[in-house]
Amino acid sequence: MAHPVSVEAFAQMVMKNNRGYHREELIQTLQATLRDKENGAVCMICGAPIWAAGSAITGTYLCFTCTTGEADDSDDYEITETERRPASVKQNNARKQRRKKAKKRVQRNKGTL
Repeated sequence: MAHPVSVEAFAQMVMKNNRGYHREELIQTLQATLRDKENGAVCMICGAPIWAAGSAITGTYLCFTCTTGEADDSDDYEITETERRPASVKQNNARKQRRKKAKKRVQRNKGTL
């Protein structure tokens, strides 16, 4: 099984070891390819699930074996998570308010309020 790696970490490795990539464009491509894999994209040759990391770099939806000619992916990487967006201030405030209300309800039910 390939080593799981985040989109950001994989992009950093690619940028470090290769010239000619634009970081933001690469991240967008990696995220889009990973979303496609999560939504069921399959290798256009054999029908196996795509290798998202390789497919994003090559621009073709292929599995690991059809991309590399190898069956063992244990020395390679696979992107496994999309970049998580930080919660907005509004979302954080709403979450805090819900927690406060829940805490008050618990205290009220225990008779400590």
